Amino acid sequence: MNNSISRREFFSSFVANARGSFASEKTEKQTTQNVVFPPGAQNYLENCNQCNDCISVCPHEAIRVFHGDDEQFAGYPVIEPRTQACYFCEDFPCIESCDTGALVKTKNIKLGLAEIIENNCLPYNGHICRSCVNNCPFPEQAIYCDAEGKPVVNENICNGCGVCVQVCPSDKIGIRIKFMEEKICLSQVS
Repeated sequence: MNNSISRREFFSSFVANARGSFASEKTEKQTTQNVVFPPGAQNYLENCNQCNDCISVCPHEAIRVFHGDDEQFAGYPVIEPRTQACYFCEDFPCIESCDTGALVKTKNIKLGLAEIIENNCLPYNGHICRSCVNNCPFPEQAIYCDAEGKPVVNENICNGCGVCVQVCPSDKIGIRIKFMEEKICLSQVS
């Protein structure tokens, strides 16, 4: 019998036990996750024809078909950062594959902006954690820790890739991606 557990499961269990609660395999987690549009989204809902070409060329399998409760977005290619972050490929194959104008290469592509959920973030609740800072593609720049060890997002550098969301060990997600400018942050998925 294989009793190994993943790193995420280990830290989730550790944190739950440190809080004085007992985590079980079937514990229902209250998770809130943002779903964002792929890189370069422009008038996305109007222009995307749901051909899924961007999905088929994504080397990290970050772009997926939306299957959430919000029917308005059903069938559209989206990124679910908690499942798989966007790695902002240098050549943006998702944008190159889009013939409809739904994804457009611009000078400064951002998916959105990371936002700390203080009620759920471990350091804001007296625990030590640097997962978002240590795993950020721009560590100590896009997300850094203040003097109290609490993560802070730098709006000028964060591109909303979602790596911080993907690696967050909190049972209740301590960080999410919110929309910026014309980008839209889709429905909250539980």
